[in-house]
Amino acid sequence: MRSSTKVVIGFAVAGFVLPIPLLLFHTNSMLFIYLCPPSIVAIAFAIDGPLWLTESGVTWILMCMANSSLYAALAFAVVVIYRAIQPDTQAGGSRLS
Repeated sequence: MRSSTKVVIGFAVAGFVLPIPLLLFHTNSMLFIYLCPPSIVAIAFAIDGPLWLTESGVTWILMCMANSSLYAALAFAVVVIYRAIQPDTQAGGSRLS
């Protein structure tokens, strides 16, 4: 597996796992909104009152997936920009001077 693929997968996993400790500690700080922008959805659903466990679980899984997609997209953009600036020399042998 290429290192760029590992970077994107690593960011996706971090984006999926990051909301879980924040959920467990019930933080409602701005840090939570910055680290997990899809958490704004939870605020919208909590307006009517607390959600049942099944609805809340589905909501959090969807937010984790959305955050994972966001982190993976950002990592993919960084990898593409990095490759445009500094091409990979492993596949072609030597770099053009």
